Amino acid sequence: MVVRVDFGYTKEKQNFIKITDVYTHLQIMNRARNRHPLFQHLVSYGWCVEQGKEKGYHIHAFYCFKGSEHQQDWYLAQEIGRLWKTIAADFGGGYHNCNTPESKAIYQRAKRAGVGMIHRHDDLACENMVHALGYLAKPEKDDQYLRMKPKGRKTFGKAQ
Repeated sequence: MVVRVDFGYTKEKQNFIKITDVYTHLQIMNRARNRHPLFQHLVSYGWCVEQGKEKGYHIHAFYCFKGSEHQQDWYLAQEIGRLWKTIAADFGGGYHNCNTPESKAIYQRAKRAGVGMIHRHDDLACENMVHALGYLAKPEKDDQYLRMKPKGRKTFGKAQ
C-alpha cells in the first residue's frame, strides 16, 4: 500500500521558517517513524525537501506499508499528516493527502493511479507507482529546488 503526503506550512508562517526548522521537523518525523504505532507495518519510505516560490518550504513524502495489514490508505495518509501538523504546529504545519478518493479519482480516470493498494502482478499499477514516486526526484522541477541547502544535509532520502 503506497501512501503519498505532502508536508508544508501555512502562507502566514512561511516568511518565518528557516531551512534548519524544516530539517528539524523532518528529523522529528523520521524519528517518529521508528516509535509511532502508525508506522508498525512500514516497508519503505522516501522524502524530498523543496522550496517553491508560492508554497515556500515543503516536503513530498511516500510510505509503503504491508498491504496485508492495511486497507484504508487515505486514513493512513490523514493520520501521518496529522502527526506532521503536531510536529510543525508552531510553524503552521499543514499537509496534503494524495490518497483521498477525490485525488485518486483524477489519476484513475487518466489510468495513472500510482498510490493506494498496488498489486505486484498489475504491471500498469506498478508502472504508475514508479512514475508517482519518481516525482519526488524529478530534476525538471526547476522552480522547486532549495535555494540554500545546509551543509551536510540531503534534499532526498529513502530507506527500505
